[in-house]
Amino acid sequence: MADGWSIDILMRDLNTAYQASLQGRPVPLAPLRVQFADFARWQRAQLSGAHLDELLAFWSGYLAGAPELALPADRPPPPIPTRRADVCARLLAAPQRDALYELARRAGATVFQVLLAAFAALLHRYTGQTDLVLGAPMANRAPEEAEDLIGFFLNTILLRVRLTSEQSFLQVLAATRESSVAAYSGQQLPFARLVEHLQPRRALGHNPLYRATVQFFKSRHSTARTSALREEIGYRRTATNVDLALDLFESGEGLLSRFEFNCDVFDGATVARLLDHWERMLAAILAAPGQPIGTLPLTSTADQALLAAWAGQAQVPCTGWTFESFGERTALTSPQARLSYAELDRRCGQLATLLRARGAGPERVVAIRLADGLDTAVAILAAWRAEAAFVYLDPALPPSARRRSWPKPRRWPCSTMRPGGARPWRMRR
Repeated sequence: MADGWSIDILMRDLNTAYQASLQGRPVPLAPLRVQFADFARWQRAQLSGAHLDELLAFWSGYLAGAPELALPADRPPPPIPTRRADVCARLLAAPQRDALYELARRAGATVFQVLLAAFAALLHRYTGQTDLVLGAPMANRAPEEAEDLIGFFLNTILLRVRLTSEQSFLQVLAATRESSVAAYSGQQLPFARLVEHLQPRRALGHNPLYRATVQFFKSRHSTARTSALREEIGYRRTATNVDLALDLFESGEGLLSRFEFNCDVFDGATVARLLDHWERMLAAILAAPGQPIGTLPLTSTADQALLAAWAGQAQVPCTGWTFESFGERTALTSPQARLSYAELDRRCGQLATLLRARGAGPERVVAIRLADGLDTAVAILAAWRAEAAFVYLDPALPPSARRRSWPKPRRWPCSTMRPGGARPWRMRR
């Protein structure tokens, strides 16, 4: 087993040995000063006594009160996860990569910290969360003698980023730099020891403590990495242990951004849009790093013009709209029928009045036992209008089974479009 750093070393040494063999020269590789077993003994000695207690205390304080990342997935994870993975990748041109380096230099940060802050800003825009925890695999080759060893040194640390939409990217970057520097000081603690100490809530198919990772591969041997960059673009991993991972590869050709995602919860089209938004956010940051992250554009100029035109045609604001505002425009459709906004509003109102008369309201639950169709949509909306919760009972189950089992959430097949050019929304039961 080996990590990415080790693969670079292997490719470098293999290339050196091959060139020496072609020229009939002895292989000019210096003997190693230590072996991997020496590093293992050193690490075991470090992780004991007062130093171990200090590391555990640091991470306990660093992660205190941290929420779980709530990524907006396309569907809930299956009961038995498959961990199937796929990737979306794109190459950022060399001039933009160089601009990122210049931004990092001016801000007194590393390129990884700039990319971490940008990724956190993007996730904030997607989730609305102001406190994010991301996993970050680290090389973990603290002793200088370990830099030329081949083995699995990798250790995942947790990076916590706090941010708000009103902050400029430079402010987010400053907070990210401070938080990441603090986390680096505790990177010697193996992740497994941290999990054992914190005892977080576990979920099948998920890593404890984090749902997304970010990793920056700054190759020490650029020739090997550059020649393999196009292979990285087409690389397909078969399994993953996180919902979303951003891997960034530096080379002479540019900066490769590769999103690896869990196929159990994400569609490829969703992650492709995420990659589009990532590229546009980076471009907007480079153009105006002092701009609030909540106003950084994620959509293209053409998409913005289309949304503006669409909003203008609707002639109503996006907030404060009602069903009555759209009269006979189609609200819901099914293979058998359609409902206008006016008819949907009338039917929901009638059923909500009946539900309230039967005792529905806050802290009460309405049972819905209907086949998929428009009537089910009306019942769900009426329960909400009556300020009650609802539970769906599968009509195919016999009464005894319905009493014994709690129904599983299912995706509602109908969809509609929020007026004013907003994105589609789906009703779920």
